[in-house]
Amino acid sequence: MEITIRKCKESDINQIENIFKEFVAFHAAIDASFIKVEHHKELFGQYVLENINLDTSLILVATTNEIVIGYIFGKIQERPPVFSDIRFGFVDTICILEEYQRVGAGSRLFNELKKWFEAQNISRIEINAAMENNKSTRFWRKIGFHPYLERMYLD
Repeated sequence: MEITIRKCKESDINQIENIFKEFVAFHAAIDASFIKVEHHKELFGQYVLENINLDTSLILVATTNEIVIGYIFGKIQERPPVFSDIRFGFVDTICILEEYQRVGAGSRLFNELKKWFEAQNISRIEINAAMENNKSTRFWRKIGFHPYLERMYLD
């Protein structure tokens, strides 16, 4: 299977919304706190549209036969000024349609995003990974990430 990685276009947003919907359903089955509002798909599409042309964001898609099979959404964020290096890269989301997982699309998307962060003089990249999502945590550890904080919550 030939996979192409390219910058997201506005015409890709509908396909990204559908991939995000699958992503949300998968996570909601793991933990009820991931359940979103009913029109989450469209809201995410609007969020992508608002960020698609910003200098501080990059959204890439993986395609095969002109079909978007996955995406990665990266942003440059800042910490409080008490840190020596306040700017860092943040992977907002990465999602590959389940039928196309484990063929290298996720790694290729991340590697392209990493190159962009490096071109922006970003040396640290952070993610949020759902603790109960073994697929995700295995993926991130495989490409070199390791935990440094544990996010907790109280309902």
